[in-house]
Amino acid sequence: MNKLLSSLFVGLCFFLILFGSTDINLNTSIALAFSVFIFSLFILGLGNTVPIIELMIFISCVQWIVGPFISYTTKGGTLTKYYMSIPENTYMPFMLLSIGAYFIGSMVFYRPIQKIQVDIDKEAKKYVVANSNMPFLLIAFGLLSHVFVGLVPVSLRFIFNLLDGMQFIGVY
Repeated sequence: MNKLLSSLFVGLCFFLILFGSTDINLNTSIALAFSVFIFSLFILGLGNTVPIIELMIFISCVQWIVGPFISYTTKGGTLTKYYMSIPENTYMPFMLLSIGAYFIGSMVFYRPIQKIQVDIDKEAKKYVVANSNMPFLLIAFGLLSHVFVGLVPVSLRFIFNLLDGMQFIGVY
């Protein structure tokens, strides 16, 4: 509860600063303050666990609120390919309600999952012993993908570019 109140205070202070000293409209100020509130919840939740729910909501806030805000404030500028076609006064109230519903659904109706204790080192050693040639296959597959990136059609290049990273996984 203390974490929630502290985060709420941080979000409220951010809202007051935004709305009081800038020309950002009310809905956008609330949405940005909500993003700061969620970020604060995430940071305060770090410790002996990783707050996955808060991280999911924060990533959503960055994508659905902060990203469009940047697009609206740059007025296209160098980002003419990624402009927001929906006006800010239409988008932000809708997104504020949507992200609020996502927050309530994720945080209020969340049921914790039982923790499973696994000895990762022991499991990894068993896997490595059973599949001792796997690293060499991954390295070879990654190197072959690196060679084929320039040879495949453009539509497949991204896939081969991703598969190129297998060589580093094999080395690890």
